[in-house]
Amino acid sequence: MSKEKAGFFQRIEHVFPANVEAIVTNRNGGFSSSLFDSMNLATHVGDDPHAVAKNRALLLQQALLPSEPLWLEQIHSGRVVYNDGKNDNPPIADASWTDKKGLVCTVLTADCIPILIANKTGTKVAAVHAGWRGLATGVVENAIVAMEDDPVNLIVWIGPSIGRCAFEVGDGVRDEFLSGGFDVESSFCKTGNGKLLADLIGLAVANLKGIGVEIISINGTCCYEDSKNYFSYRRDGDTGRFASLIYIK
Repeated sequence: MSKEKAGFFQRIEHVFPANVEAIVTNRNGGFSSSLFDSMNLATHVGDDPHAVAKNRALLLQQALLPSEPLWLEQIHSGRVVYNDGKNDNPPIADASWTDKKGLVCTVLTADCIPILIANKTGTKVAAVHAGWRGLATGVVENAIVAMEDDPVNLIVWIGPSIGRCAFEVGDGVRDEFLSGGFDVESSFCKTGNGKLLADLIGLAVANLKGIGVEIISINGTCCYEDSKNYFSYRRDGDTGRFASLIYIK
């Protein structure tokens, strides 16, 4: 098996309805060189743009995507856009949703939480980039509101992201969540150096359940620890991004 045909993505099975396809990529099998080796899909991290373009083309081809993914210009905000297939430039947003077949909603991550959402009938899907700022700002709630569906009817998948053991933050991060009404007692713990360890997934799950979502599937992989398969900004600094994608067949 040649390098460019290596297993650089997996389909997320047994989570969403049969008429919904969801995929998560990893860092293997692309064309980027160190520090971005090798399946980096982000254009904003300093990688060779030609390599990124080849990686994106490879994903489109090998994953048999029905259209070019909607790549977002992510800014750690609460902004959500509708994917209608007419976006010529990457929208400035941290989530997208659609109710149209064949349009691919996509987010890029390397520690932040990728969240994919579909309703039970598979007629609406969304992809959310939830770093701590976006999560505290309400990006998850905003995406669910935009979908205009009862949260009880939604299915959520939480992808590879930084684990609690590696996500050290300051008091200001806890204060942001506290002011937003989050339960910080169960999600932050003190370290020996006076810093805090934050459970980002725990915060996201509590947020989702508070909104009314009942079906939540957690991948559980810590991208900080799994350097073989996933990029991590906290671990490496200059590094690539992997993608989480969802669309209606």
